[in-house]
Order: sequence, then C-alpha cells, then structure tokens
Amino acid sequence: MIPLFHTNKTSVTLARSIGCEREATGGQKVSSSLDNRKFPRKPFHAKVRIHDNIHGKWTSGEALDINPMGLLLIPRRQFTLGETLDLSFPSTEGEYNLTVSGEVMRVDVESDRKGAVAVEFFGMEDWIFDELCRYVYGQDKDAVLTVNVPAPGDKT
Repeated sequence: MIPLFHTNKTSVTLARSIGCEREATGGQKVSSSLDNRKFPRKPFHAKVRIHDNIHGKWTSGEALDINPMGLLLIPRRQFTLGETLDLSFPSTEGEYNLTVSGEVMRVDVESDRKGAVAVEFFGMEDWIFDELCRYVYGQDKDAVLTVNVPAPGDKT
C-alpha cells in the first residue's frame, strides 16, 4: 500500500504554492488572461497507478499534464469530486516512481477530454514537490507560459 503523509492539506498547499511561485517568477505574482491557474501545466504523458481510498481498490490511468500542485489524468474508471486518491507515477525523468496523495477537484464531462480528472496533491514529500517545480519551471525545459508583466501604472 502507498504510504499516506499526514499533513494539513491547506497549510501545505499554501506554503508550497508561495515557495514555488516565488522561485518560478522571481517573487512576482503571476497572472495570465489565458490561464487562471496559480501554476501553469506542462504536458506529462505517463501511466498512473491509482488507489481509490473509498473502495480500497487499484486502477490505472493516463496522465495528460502536471504542475507542482496537481495532475490531470484520464482514469480507467470514473471518480467523483472530493474523492481522495493515492497516485504512483514515473518521475519526470522516468528513473523512479513518485508517490503522492490527492483529492479529485474536477471531473470533465463535457469536453474533448471527457472523463478526465483533475487531482490536487496534498500528501507529498518536499523533494517530490521540488522535482515537479524544476520540471515545470526549469531552465533546461521548454517554457509553458509566457507572461507579460504590466509596467507600473499601466491599466491594461
């Protein structure tokens, strides 16, 4: 069974988002008219093992994209909002598996990705979070979001 990390979900999410956001943007708050997420996503295609904590069963799915706070995937079975899951998927370099806990925050039912599930991470060790930040924002990776920071006084 995948180990769960007993942490306060809200405080971990806030502390990590502030740290990674500052690292990725030089301390500036990022906003984009194209993407209202706190973190941009980066394509990440990998097989994901999913442990359903309600039914105690394993299933699998295919990851579509990832950011330091969550993962979008298409599971083999349906999940509902609020379900907690344990996920295991290859590291961003494919060298080992990453293990995290998360909560289903969105289920796409009327889009081209019908059945896709957005999972927000909450049970994650710091080194995993750091690896995901490097993957999404690293200098050696392609940029996934271009942000034009308005000049002071610009009301555009």
